[in-house]
Amino acid sequence: MTTNELIDLLDENLSKQLIFEYQSGAFTQPDYHITEVKNISIEAINCGGGVETWNETVIQLWENPHSTELGTTMQTDKAL
Repeated sequence: MTTNELIDLLDENLSKQLIFEYQSGAFTQPDYHITEVKNISIEAINCGGGVETWNETVIQLWENPHSTELGTTMQTDKAL
């Protein structure tokens, strides 16, 4: 997903809860925080000598290690 695709998806889903699944069946706690959104360009050479390039969007999240699981989940509007 590109950064623009992410922004479009958030725009299409205003006022909805924004919950991230970071592992199969594991979701962010309601009090998480988005610390950074990065667009990264990768240039790599694989083990067979093939050159690969791609772009990806990385969303860095922070979760309170002492979360009580109470609170309000971030809305898409705030993420925008």
